[in-house]
Amino acid sequence: MCVGRALWSSPKLINLQLGNSVGHEQNRTSLHGSEPLTGRDGTKPDPGPEPPESFSDVVSLLPPVLWDMPGWGKNFGDVISQPREEARAGETVSAVFVSGNPRNNFQNEGTYLTVEKLDNDDKWNIVATDANWETRFIWTRVSILGTSLAEVRWDIPPDAGPGTYRIRHYGHFKNILSRINPYEGVTTPFKVVQ
Repeated sequence: MCVGRALWSSPKLINLQLGNSVGHEQNRTSLHGSEPLTGRDGTKPDPGPEPPESFSDVVSLLPPVLWDMPGWGKNFGDVISQPREEARAGETVSAVFVSGNPRNNFQNEGTYLTVEKLDNDDKWNIVATDANWETRFIWTRVSILGTSLAEVRWDIPPDAGPGTYRIRHYGHFKNILSRINPYEGVTTPFKVVQ
């Protein structure tokens, strides 16, 4: 019996294989507990194949990104709208950046934004990313010439300590030669008070 191989493939297979292990509480509880899965003889099962990489097979009906333009007198990552200078827990702060199209790089191993806090050693520590519920990344195309903006919102959680914070935006733009280049922008620091 190889429970490990079927865990990601089919709930029916899981139920069928778990049904074969009636009376073996260790096998049933290990699916929800912290101990590793083991066979009847105490050995760990083969982890099985890796799930297939599916991004290359995705069909998109969206038109491709032709190019991005920052707009006259602007650069990618420039902050168009800064957060207010002081905010409290429970309030929302936001910033607007000159942005490239997020489809230029999906940031699978990264993030479109960070919220950072200044510590006592004058180092910025990340306290939130786009993976946190209290952040939002809103991208808007503002002209047919490829100009777009990204708004970053942070709902300050109740447990956010007082201090100095800033918002950073990461992105990629496609130039007229179809080269994709990274950029980042950062706001001026703002205070979170009690």
